[in-house]
Amino acid sequence: MRAYIIVLATLVYLLGTMLWTMAKKSRESGDAGIICILAFVAGTMLLAAYFRGNSSDAQFQTSRYLIYPQLMIACLIFLLFNKFRTKFWQRGYMVGLLLLMLPTYKHNYWFGELGFERTQMRATLLRYWHPHPDKAAQICREACDKGVYCIEDNR
Repeated sequence: MRAYIIVLATLVYLLGTMLWTMAKKSRESGDAGIICILAFVAGTMLLAAYFRGNSSDAQFQTSRYLIYPQLMIACLIFLLFNKFRTKFWQRGYMVGLLLLMLPTYKHNYWFGELGFERTQMRATLLRYWHPHPDKAAQICREACDKGVYCIEDNR
């Protein structure tokens, strides 16, 4: 939870200082493309969270949404790196980022490994990953009879 607060605080700080600088200098920003990507990612994440939070049947997260946090962090890293223009600050920033990313990678690797184990256990123990297994079995039989897809051939 603290990591989310840190990322959001950094996001607010960077966007606030960039908007303040753009308003003072009234010139085009070279970071406008990254800011647009960041706004798209943040807007999509907020919209998805809002609809999933208000819908009981929208709990599944497709893989295309899993890249958004990484895109947000990459944009933040780029904006922070671009903010510190001297070599001293950039090198210090890169060392700090490396020290932060190593334990993060280790934790994410461990979490991903556990996710694969959970998926394997579900596939082993449950015939159909569906709230109504009997209905899922009927749909599978109908699809196979019509020649659409036979799940039993691919298990």
